[in-house]
Amino acid sequence: MSDLFRKYKSLYSSTCNTFSTGESVTITPASVTGLPTDTEITLTFDRVDSSGTKTPDKMERIRGTVTGSNFVVSASGRAVEGTEQVHTSPVVEMVWNADDLNDIVDGVLVEHGQDGKHTSALVTTLKATGAVVNTGTSDVTIVTPKALADSDYAKTSDIAKATGAEIDTGTEDAKFATPKAIADSNISFPTKTETLTNKTLTSPKINENVALTATATELNKLDGTPTHVLGDLAAANEFIQRGSATFTCTSGASYITASITFPTAFTTLRSFSLIAGPSDNFSVPEMPVIFYTSTISASKLDFLIRTADGGNWAANRTCIVYYIAVGV
Repeated sequence: MSDLFRKYKSLYSSTCNTFSTGESVTITPASVTGLPTDTEITLTFDRVDSSGTKTPDKMERIRGTVTGSNFVVSASGRAVEGTEQVHTSPVVEMVWNADDLNDIVDGVLVEHGQDGKHTSALVTTLKATGAVVNTGTSDVTIVTPKALADSDYAKTSDIAKATGAEIDTGTEDAKFATPKAIADSNISFPTKTETLTNKTLTSPKINENVALTATATELNKLDGTPTHVLGDLAAANEFIQRGSATFTCTSGASYITASITFPTAFTTLRSFSLIAGPSDNFSVPEMPVIFYTSTISASKLDFLIRTADGGNWAANRTCIVYYIAVGV
């Protein structure tokens, strides 16, 4: 098949050797400078004679290819316009002609309409089928949505959705995980409020950049302890409470009744200690002492505070009683 799109050189004119009819002749122009060599070209022979006089009966347009210094005639390239004949030392030109233009138009119309757009027939010709998609070997066809739908390629609607429980199990390999399934699972999220069940936390950091190293057994023994654990952690829930209370020693009295209630009631009070001390200007005989404990319970202590010598306070005095209690 000849080239439909042929290049051109403006104002080309030369002479060439004498040649006879037929496509196997050797045509050697005096000059081929500037003639295109990457497409076929059309040369015009004997349009005019050497003096420039028109010789229409001798004119022949021949299509061929420049190879080296020769012009090689293409198949069916003789007399694309004019009459095939013998040419004796003819003038040779490159002249724009109807054959060149018509071939350009024919080439464009192969895949374009008269409006210049690609025709619908082109896509129809190039579109792949579902079977072609399945084969996967075509590299010159277009895959349309219908071709995909007709193929064996897996579609989202054909794949089962995983549940949150299946995500937790982690063994299902033929279903896809949706955002809802992930939210329904027990996967941990950085900002999601979660209840951790049967989870092992290794060196967690709680509200500060310090790793918690205590074990669950050790933390369990702190359950219900408001202050400090007493002695070895092996002791079962034993804890202490300590604190103080301020009382007024009444002027003219030799003792007052007082009471301290523990912040957290013990189940069983094991032991306690009370110490009275001044917070005011006491004389030595007036120094407050714990004289008598009247009520001892798991929640409070009732007792008496008196002067050191059993006499009376000369004025209202303020004292502080410190306590420490141990129990479970």
